[in-house]
Amino acid sequence: MWASREDALYESERDDWSFDHLEPIPEASPLIQEWEPPADDGPDRPPVPLSTPELVLSVLHAEDAASRTNGFDRLEVGRISGVEILDELEEWPTEPEVETVDIDPSPRHPRVDYEALDPLPQTDDVLAAVHAINRHAKRFDTEADRAYRIGDGARARVYSLRKKALYRTKTVAVHRLVKADPERTRVVRHDLNGVDEMYCFYFGDEYSFHQPIPAVADELLDGIAADDLETTAIDFEPSAETQDLEYSLGETLRFLASHRLDATDYLDATTVEDYDWGVELSTTFDCLETDAPSESSHGDR
Repeated sequence: MWASREDALYESERDDWSFDHLEPIPEASPLIQEWEPPADDGPDRPPVPLSTPELVLSVLHAEDAASRTNGFDRLEVGRISGVEILDELEEWPTEPEVETVDIDPSPRHPRVDYEALDPLPQTDDVLAAVHAINRHAKRFDTEADRAYRIGDGARARVYSLRKKALYRTKTVAVHRLVKADPERTRVVRHDLNGVDEMYCFYFGDEYSFHQPIPAVADELLDGIAADDLETTAIDFEPSAETQDLEYSLGETLRFLASHRLDATDYLDATTVEDYDWGVELSTTFDCLETDAPSESSHGDR
């Protein structure tokens, strides 16, 4: 540790260096009692009070945050309680002692009990609502990336949590839609741009929704019109456009909640702390302003 009580003395024109203007060092303060002499003609550094440092961890929360400094949340553990100056150590440590801890991270996809699900009718208004949350999930994904690029880690975390909640809501909705009318549902398997392999569920002639293969319950595939399920490669560009949707996000979420499908239930956290400003940001959807109504082009994720 390096410390100096008064670097400004370097700029002093006095020939003799004095520290009389400094307050006395508190008796209870740990001291740095040894220091390297300056390399130039500057003043020697006196003993200094040492404020016990805080132990702070940078905790990875957000996706794609490993290479982004602002993708970490700051977790304050506490302050070091004291410093003891040792004359010598009998044995110097060579490697840190590391204790591994098993954690149970939040699942990427919701756990679906297909048998216990209530059917969700395959009506135009329900399908349009699922289509709308799909678009808004992609919009939040785009906004999270933009926030990371400008260094706003807290806001990016908010968008990322909302995106995940909407995609999880979509997964549950697809399961409930299939259960309502399996004979009207068709499923195929797509390789999207050579990157992701997903199921694609068709509801009638207008709506289709992709789902990651691990997100789909085995029971869902029983009894529905499935093609041979050989994978078909397709070029796919998801849309984040929401201005032309028929209903705003707020209207859509209220409508789905009336069918006992509440996106807030799938949030990993309801607040995110912004350490730069010392405030908490809400992730819940009830804080969103109502968007202007807009599109009925029925695309997919």
